[in-house]
Amino acid sequence: MESPGSSGGRLTRSEILALDVATTTGYYSLHGSGAWRFHATRHCRTYLAFYRTLREFVNAASLKKFATGDGRADKGRMIAACIDDYRFHPSSHDEADAFLLFHYYVRKYRIR
Repeated sequence: MESPGSSGGRLTRSEILALDVATTTGYYSLHGSGAWRFHATRHCRTYLAFYRTLREFVNAASLKKFATGDGRADKGRMIAACIDDYRFHPSSHDEADAFLLFHYYVRKYRIR
């Protein structure tokens, strides 16, 4: 996958920001991770501008299947997948989802 705005360059892990967009949005990148309250509503300009910047959406069941082998895994199992498979201890289930999204994307596109 090419980097947005690049001339044929390949995307690297350091350029990826994974977001679990919800009322509390989890985020993960190699530069930092955590969660924040996303207050914009669907009719707000901020919300629309934010969504225009997103590049790909992943179905929740697909992410759960990737992380745990079960597309119906609960939040506890998703957090356990972070800890058991990657030795990453998320501060919340939102951060866990973003972390796992990052790894889903890296694997899907074979990003180094």
